[in-house]
Amino acid sequence: MQQTLPAVMRATWTDLTVEHHGVGLFRGFSYAVPDGMVIGVVGASSAALDVALRALAGRFTPVRGTVVITGAPASVAVVGATTGPDRPDPLQRVREAVSEVSRVPQGSTGRAFAEWSLTAAGLADLGDRLVGDLTVAERVRLGLALAASAGASVIVLDISAAAADPTAAELMVLLRQLANGGRLVIVGAPTAHEAMDVVLPVPAPMEVLS
Repeated sequence: MQQTLPAVMRATWTDLTVEHHGVGLFRGFSYAVPDGMVIGVVGASSAALDVALRALAGRFTPVRGTVVITGAPASVAVVGATTGPDRPDPLQRVREAVSEVSRVPQGSTGRAFAEWSLTAAGLADLGDRLVGDLTVAERVRLGLALAASAGASVIVLDISAAAADPTAAELMVLLRQLANGGRLVIVGAPTAHEAMDVVLPVPAPMEVLS
């Protein structure tokens, strides 16, 4: 009889307690997840939500507890939609920006992998567009394409800026597909979505709702 091997945990949070300006975001939170999951961090768009996402990614020092992510920091991509020193040149073409960071897997070509990454992020028709001409929602997607192209196993992003966009529902479907392809996706959003396997309200007492 064939035995099923236990799932390897990509991220493990142990007794994680995180505060932001005196507000408790996580209190004694312990959980472990494998690749293939979408973790939703749900709350109003704010600095606190950003802190919560970075804390789960191991990029913010907690009051107490530990974050262990297999392959970190190289395996983790924290997506910034519109700001930050590492954002693409606004005069660069979308396809060029993605090709520049691509870690091309064996058996593929640079252009083919860049096109795959654009398609995975819903930008297949915008490869020749200037980065500076993208809408906020499209820049969120570009951040997602950059993370996928760079080979990240854990993708962390806040889609709050694009929540009111008509394509927001499609973005959640894309995140679900990326997770199904063998990634862990941690997404900040104003409301829960059926694509999320686990929902963490922030700020709130830490009870996992799945």
